[in-house]
Amino acid sequence: PLPPARITVSTFGLARIVSPFGWSEPPTARSGRTFAAAVCLPIPALDVTLTLSRRLLLILALGVGLRLAFALLTPAFDAADEYPHYRVAAALADGRLPVSRPVFPEYEGFQPPLYYAVAALALTGAGPVLPLMEQATPPGPLVRLRLLSVLIGLGTLIAAHRLARRWVEPTTADLATLFVAVLPTHIALTASATNDGLLVLLSTAALAVLSRDSFGRHDRSALLTGLLIGLALLTKLNALVLLPVAALRIGSLDGGVRRRVRVTALMLGPVAVAAALLVLRNALLYGEAVAVNPGAAVGWSLTPAHLVWSLRTLGWSFWVALGRRYDVHPPTSVFLIAVPLALAAAGIGWWRRELSPVERRLALGTAVGLAAALVASLGYTLSYPAGTMTSWGKNLYPVLGLVAPTLALGWRSAGRWVTVVALGTLLVGCGWGLIQLTGRTPPPNPPMPDPVETIR
Repeated sequence: PLPPARITVSTFGLARIVSPFGWSEPPTARSGRTFAAAVCLPIPALDVTLTLSRRLLLILALGVGLRLAFALLTPAFDAADEYPHYRVAAALADGRLPVSRPVFPEYEGFQPPLYYAVAALALTGAGPVLPLMEQATPPGPLVRLRLLSVLIGLGTLIAAHRLARRWVEPTTADLATLFVAVLPTHIALTASATNDGLLVLLSTAALAVLSRDSFGRHDRSALLTGLLIGLALLTKLNALVLLPVAALRIGSLDGGVRRRVRVTALMLGPVAVAAALLVLRNALLYGEAVAVNPGAAVGWSLTPAHLVWSLRTLGWSFWVALGRRYDVHPPTSVFLIAVPLALAAAGIGWWRRELSPVERRLALGTAVGLAAALVASLGYTLSYPAGTMTSWGKNLYPVLGLVAPTLALGWRSAGRWVTVVALGTLLVGCGWGLIQLTGRTPPPNPPMPDPVETIR
């Protein structure tokens, strides 16, 4: 039988591998039942141990396998905004600084630069910038970026499991990780060239540190949380939705007002540095502090019809939204049946439980995180003319690491068959979506509005 595995990350020592076939250091690991690696990190006295059970290893293998299938079988640039994201990374790899304009394919250049800097490294030596192509087989440079996203997806699954274990027992944490592993829209994000995958990884890691029992007792936990949120902010502005969750966590700390103020200052320090770097870049490139789609036509559209459309689109695309224009998704009738039933089952499971204090804090944290992400997404969408395609379920993914254990706990409490049906339906959706994508000719991109002066 496959033995459980343990990965240890430490700031001290050189990298070492312990296995049944290798040498061991320290001697206590000679049992051959652990896999340990130690790497140096620029954070003092940080030691993280992750135990990988056989069940979790299978979940990780399934998640990586699905993402590899999507990465290798999805036609070239048949993922949302994939070609514009690729263009920014390719320009950086070519030594050019991209400037955003509201025309295809130049409208992603305003995004924070961290993902594109990493992607540019992956494109080193990949040759000239590729044209937008309609072919079933993704070209080599695009495969590089997709495999980078698969690696990011694996990191997200591990971080999601770490976060879930802060709140629920091991079996439910495994189910929460399985939910993330088979969620079709998240699979698409972590199998294509996009900055969303790195945002979700950093956000989930930040929430995992924030959820530690030891958070706030030592300065390094607050600094590490701030560093992760700052890096997430340098990836995408959606990372700001983590701040209300962090405020809730800091407000629950013992030690009085002075301790809470100190933790807040330590956490916000790296975030403020990241924000200052973004403001400086925006001022130099666009002449404004907050450059979001510079040059695009904006203007508040606060009609009931636009609000309903935004909520409806946000809701269905959270689950299954694939393809260049998110045009690969089940019929509306499937969503109207499956999603309310899944959410109702989770709600019934929570209602039937005698909630512990930890579970109450999980519910509150999830509610605050979802509320912040929902308000941010709706605010962004409603600030554009009706019909602008900005209301997507991925906008809720910075708090996906909290949503997953919340749903898993509810489904498991409602009954084993509920969990099997819910996760099985998502797995079927993965297979159906991959079949729909494989070998097809992607639809043309939607026309972009003419560049105009920003009126925001």
